[in-house]
Amino acid sequence: MGHWNRLLNYIPNVRHLIVRLYTDLQNFFKYSSIINSDTINSNIRSLEISTINNIPFNQIEDLFKKTFKHLEILKFFFKTDALSQSCYDYIDHKRWEDLLQRFLSLKDFHCCFEIPIQSELISNSFEQNQFFCKHNWKFSFQIYTYSFNTMLRIHTEPYPKRRLDIIPSKVFADSNNNNIYSHVRDLRILIDSIGISIINNLSSIIYKRVISLTLVSNKKFHEQTFLSYLYSIIDRNNILYLTIQLDNCSKNFLLNLIENFSKLYALTISTYQSWSKLIQLSSYISKSNIQSLIVYELLINFYQYDYLYELFNQLEILSINLTSIEDCYRLLTLLFIGNKKKQIESLRSLIIKCDFHEPDAIANWVRSNVLRKLSYKCTTSTLIIWL
Repeated sequence: MGHWNRLLNYIPNVRHLIVRLYTDLQNFFKYSSIINSDTINSNIRSLEISTINNIPFNQIEDLFKKTFKHLEILKFFFKTDALSQSCYDYIDHKRWEDLLQRFLSLKDFHCCFEIPIQSELISNSFEQNQFFCKHNWKFSFQIYTYSFNTMLRIHTEPYPKRRLDIIPSKVFADSNNNNIYSHVRDLRILIDSIGISIINNLSSIIYKRVISLTLVSNKKFHEQTFLSYLYSIIDRNNILYLTIQLDNCSKNFLLNLIENFSKLYALTISTYQSWSKLIQLSSYISKSNIQSLIVYELLINFYQYDYLYELFNQLEILSINLTSIEDCYRLLTLLFIGNKKKQIESLRSLIIKCDFHEPDAIANWVRSNVLRKLSYKCTTSTLIIWL
């Protein structure tokens, strides 16, 4: 932040700017005087600012007042898990009205605020504000509880961010406006209880353009009910990237996802007995469109060579965690030397995470035994090979 003014003066012809603020509160105060000290020559017309930290709102106000005279489009995203009184300043509609009125050229305003709250007795004051109504800027308002926190989300319509976190027990979409989440491409579902009534109330697909899906849960859930819910809210033919972060799930659950996501390109998985399930499903995966596989569970069983070969054979990207340097040699032999004249031909990128006490030794092995053209990097914890 100390170089903020200098940066803006260095790029006076820039019209579109995206800023991510990750500075902590102490540093923001430390450098805030610099924001007020210089004359800034900025012609920025479109600005997007997002932060995940509890920066006081008055500092944001000062930043806007001094620097963006010609702003036409503003996107502002704020999210924090820290409960504090200063968070409520971000949802003060009058302060936003006073701030936005300073931008005489402003045409579009998009925002999303997510903060923890102590009480659910909070109204959507933006919706009744005449300034926002005059500009036809509509707001949605949701309150939900997850992991012992009560969270408030207020955003303009349609939802302005590409990534969205949802909870099945809270159906956020307006039944009269199925385009409210048309911008969402990356959907993360925090799985909790799912009632049949929720599924019955879903009249049409809500998240039509999602291409990346993440499933998260640290407890058991009814898999078939969840799958019914999932296929009701997304277009399964659009899913290209799937991340599974589940405490446990069945082999049939994985198979159902693989078969229904016919265009699935990348699978990332972290669940109990991941390798056992993947090996059992190797014949299905080998016939699928999956070309990228990232597995966080340690691979320790190399005896089922034919199944591993079948699982890896069509992959272009593979990321694996191993326990020992010996297992690393076993894996590299499987991939690049093969058995019974079988080799993995399609692989283009390999990441192996292991405790390499002597990275030079594994580097020398790669140079001596892998005949394909490649480049690589080896540290004490990671080996990366590009082919």
